[in-house]
Amino acid sequence: MVGHRCRDHKIDEQTETLIIGTFNPDTDANVADFFSGRPQNQLWRILPEIFNENSLKGRPREEKIRFIRARQIDFIDLIWEVDHVPPDYTDKYLDTHCLIHWREDIFDQIDRLPHLKRVGVSRKGFKDVRSIGNRVDEIAAHLNGKPIVFRRLHTPARKLNDARKEWAQFFKTDPDDSRIRFNLSDQS
Repeated sequence: MVGHRCRDHKIDEQTETLIIGTFNPDTDANVADFFSGRPQNQLWRILPEIFNENSLKGRPREEKIRFIRARQIDFIDLIWEVDHVPPDYTDKYLDTHCLIHWREDIFDQIDRLPHLKRVGVSRKGFKDVRSIGNRVDEIAAHLNGKPIVFRRLHTPARKLNDARKEWAQFFKTDPDDSRIRFNLSDQS
């Protein structure tokens, strides 16, 4: 079994924006010390840009935690652990070749956040990862009808310009605007 590197992370109760990813494996080969911290992932460049601050890419976990706490942002991943050490940790490999043990308390974690305004999934399309896509659909269904903005967003590991624009718009979206509260049109 390979567990999640941040399995002891506690979501702050003041969280207004929750970002859902897939998996951060607790292995020696993984250099990511926190969510979205792999070298190809640019989220720690994009998030500070949105708030007119310097990049946190490559910065220590503590700096990232200070940043997210100050802006009521937090993270949770879908996968708690996988059954074996795979040759790679791409979503596609995990979805098609591993026995996935899902994080079963995501709904409870979401429901205990009284200030939650936005939930963003750091992946836009799910055609090649059906099991992961089904989990995201379950979360979308759970949020449907609640005053929470839900978005599937371009991964910050590819299409950087698209991701920058989309993530910036996501953080500016007000859940009180009923026209944009819940958007299933970006399902793939």
